[in-house]
Amino acid sequence: MPDAADIPRRLAELAALTPGWVDGTGRPLPEGAVPWLAEWLQARAAEGMPVPYLYLTEEGDLQAEWDVGRLGVEMTMGPESRRAEWWDFDADATGELDMADPVAVAEWVAAWPERVRRPEVQGA
Repeated sequence: MPDAADIPRRLAELAALTPGWVDGTGRPLPEGAVPWLAEWLQARAAEGMPVPYLYLTEEGDLQAEWDVGRLGVEMTMGPESRRAEWWDFDADATGELDMADPVAVAEWVAAWPERVRRPEVQGA
């Protein structure tokens, strides 16, 4: 499982991909997206969420994947729109999230099952 300190490095790697990075069609991360995404993901890690694996989609969005025990959650984040779609495969649930809305984000984080929260920040 990645560490919160890995987030900026991994985002920088993804930001270095150029247009056409996958079979001539992949779009890069939008310019300026890395600082905001890094801050958002590190804040979630500080709140107790596990650090996800990060990938770039062909459309230039960020794909975050959490694989903790039986739990499998994926989130596709639109860096420009600051909106995300998520899928919780264990709970068979999906939804959308306004990543710029602190109340919506807090509710989304609070809904994560306790079994996947990192022990050192449970009850924080």
